[in-house]
Amino acid sequence: MDEWPISCAFEFVNKEAPQFQFHDKVGQAHREDLIGWEATSNSALKGRLVEVVHGYKNDNIRLPRTLIVFEWRLEPGASRGRVKNVKILVAFHAIGTRNGVELGESLEDWDPVPIQWAPDKPILSHFSMFSVSQTVQKALGVVVGYDNFINIAPKVSKETVQTVERIDYRYITGSPTYVAKDSGTRNAVQWELRENCSLKSGVQYYVRTAVLLRRKAFDTGKFIVSIQAEANMSRSKYFIKSILKAMRIRPVDCPAAFDPTVEPGTSNGEDGDDDVAARNTTRDWRNMDNLNLEEILVKDWEPASQEATLKPQ
Repeated sequence: MDEWPISCAFEFVNKEAPQFQFHDKVGQAHREDLIGWEATSNSALKGRLVEVVHGYKNDNIRLPRTLIVFEWRLEPGASRGRVKNVKILVAFHAIGTRNGVELGESLEDWDPVPIQWAPDKPILSHFSMFSVSQTVQKALGVVVGYDNFINIAPKVSKETVQTVERIDYRYITGSPTYVAKDSGTRNAVQWELRENCSLKSGVQYYVRTAVLLRRKAFDTGKFIVSIQAEANMSRSKYFIKSILKAMRIRPVDCPAAFDPTVEPGTSNGEDGDDDVAARNTTRDWRNMDNLNLEEILVKDWEPASQEATLKPQ
């Protein structure tokens, strides 16, 4: 892993609750440094682009696609405690103009649509067994017998304490969702990371996620990617964040613009001309629906199975 230097300048949003914010430069697309972190938060979380490929399905320009690979780094805050849980919400919105759409009209029908993402199904790892004591209560009351005979007995409660063996694990999962809309096609993906609480394992601290987007036929218009990410959030912070989201208050870091007209292999790698989407790629960008996004993930979930972890040594 490289040291990941931050290439963009930070700016303070306000003095009471200092927060850093990234911006696109004028005309910039595919900004590499996507999010920084809140100076007052419990944990540091930063994200960047490591790969962007604009292409097609079945070598057909009527069926445009975009692959985006994100990289996330998580660090404990000033208390040096572990990162217990993380939520990363990535949304995609069309911007600019589109044929047949009047100025001022909504472009939500042109929002890119996630059709593949990784991880998608829950990835479970770091299994452990732990014991839980629970109270079982039994109530005795009315007893119905034969020949319509009913015996009414006093209601008596009996409590017993049982020890139950349970399994805990660390997990990462992803799912599509809506942002700034509640119907039609989904325009966002949310990834969640959670530690194994019984082991106090912390989450995976170096993570890559990926998404393959479907764009409208012949659509080469720009779109933006906005990110909301939180680590070790309390219930009250989730509630406050939900209110801010409902009020459409913009996230800490400005959205990053994407330009589908940039094709792979068109950058010479010189300073100022090294667009992520223009770099050479080993992907088959003319047949992008055949990509295996699972290959992109950083795998940190050995041993591979629950059985391997739990079997006696």
